[in-house]
Amino acid sequence: MDLRVLGPVDVLEDGQILDTGHSRRRAVLAVLLLNLGHVVPAEALIDRVWGTTPPPSALNSLYGYVARLRAVMVRAADPHVALSRRRGGYLLQARAEQLDLWRFRRLAAEAAGSEDRRGAALLHRALGIWQGPALAGVRSPWLNAMRDTLEADRLAALLDLNDIRLRLGQHGALVGELTGQAADRPTDERLIAQLILALYRSGRQADALRLFDRTRRHLASEFGVDPSPALRTLHRQILKADPALAAPECDSRRPEPIPRQPLPQ
Repeated sequence: MDLRVLGPVDVLEDGQILDTGHSRRRAVLAVLLLNLGHVVPAEALIDRVWGTTPPPSALNSLYGYVARLRAVMVRAADPHVALSRRRGGYLLQARAEQLDLWRFRRLAAEAAGSEDRRGAALLHRALGIWQGPALAGVRSPWLNAMRDTLEADRLAALLDLNDIRLRLGQHGALVGELTGQAADRPTDERLIAQLILALYRSGRQADALRLFDRTRRHLASEFGVDPSPALRTLHRQILKADPALAAPECDSRRPEPIPRQPLPQ
């Protein structure tokens, strides 16, 4: 079985999505998946699925939702996956690698300790695990906060990959991708700095300086702040044509393949 939260909340058996029911039931599943291997008290489940003002029927509904989810797990007959009731709560058990979030975090952590080409390959794989916005199709204050946290993890991995590709001299190929990313997040100064550097290394110094000025004005008008010291330093380096900004020789080789570990059967 494949358990997913990085996109729609799904359970797959042999590549086929199992019917886990309506959004509220899948919200219960999402909370259990995000606490895989840990008992979640019934009160915490209710709070995380319904919020701070649950209906009087929430506990009875929870019993029914868990029973139906357990039936799905039983029919799938995966010996590594089980949903059980424990004192005061519920426990969803599975092998860690069956959860897409665990695989994403493992690959991102391994990339952090790898040389650049291997790190790039690992981060490509990690980001490829995502099927869309995390926890798609389920909502509650707690789940919404978790969605924001997971999105921050995804963006951190993406920015780390951008840094590696800049070090590998792939600035020309990055300009278009970074332009699209920056349009979505015009106040992300780390991302803006990456695009400014990619533009400069691509022989587009004027565009790099215009982007800095546009960002400076946007930050001032929206938040009343100046660009960060790091962004201001990059601006000064471009004005001086600092040799430290010179582009490295482009390494356009294909990333080294990272063996894929199959999910347990």
